[in-house]
This record gives sequence, structure tokens and C-alpha cells, in this order.
Amino acid sequence: MKGPRPGQLFSHLIIAVLVILSLYPFLFMLMTSFKSNEQFYHHYFSFTFPFHWANYGEAWNEIGRPIWNSVTVTFVSVAGVLAISGLCAFAFARYRFRGSEVLFAVILIVLMVPETLTLISLFVILR
Repeated sequence: MKGPRPGQLFSHLIIAVLVILSLYPFLFMLMTSFKSNEQFYHHYFSFTFPFHWANYGEAWNEIGRPIWNSVTVTFVSVAGVLAISGLCAFAFARYRFRGSEVLFAVILIVLMVPETLTLISLFVILR
């Protein structure tokens, strides 16, 4: 097996630099999350000890309820969409009724419209 060519070595070096640059904000965020306010203001870019684990408890007290609300809304929405979509799919697959092809085409057309196109009209309607 041959070693890497010089072009590959250069591309691997570029990729490694890009990976480090893209991972640094996450490392910085993790380092900062373990700091107290005093450590944050005095030692901004360095690791500091001891770790301040209470930050996570404080954060959970602030955002715990909204997170659970989001999880509940998501679970109920997904369950409702699955139930209704399953019933519609069964009806379209098993039964032939007048206008089923047209209704199916309308559903497909509506699914193809990006949601961002409907934002302005939805805002005007709900305002």
C-alpha cells in the first residue's frame, strides 16, 4: 500500500483545519457552560477549575417547562398526523369514489408547495 500523495496530504490538512474551526465554537460553549460568572469575566478563553455544575440546574429551572411543553405538543401532533394520514392512505389505496383522483392530485400539489411561500398569506390571515 502506498502512502498518501502530496495533494492528498494538503487536502487532509485543509479538512483538519476546517474541522477544528467548526468544532471550536462547541468546545468554547462547553467550556463556558462550566464557569461561574466570576470565572467567565476573569478567565474568558481558558479552562478554569472547579467546574460550576449549578449552571445546568439553573438552566433547567428556566427552560424545563417550555421543553416539556414542546415535547408534548410534538408527540400529540405526530400521533395525530400519523393517524389521519394512515386513514387517508387506506381510503385512497382501497376505495374508489367519485373525485378520488382529483382529491389525491390536490393533496399532492399542496404537499409540493414549500411552507415558506405560505408565510406571508398566513400572517395576513391570522393578523
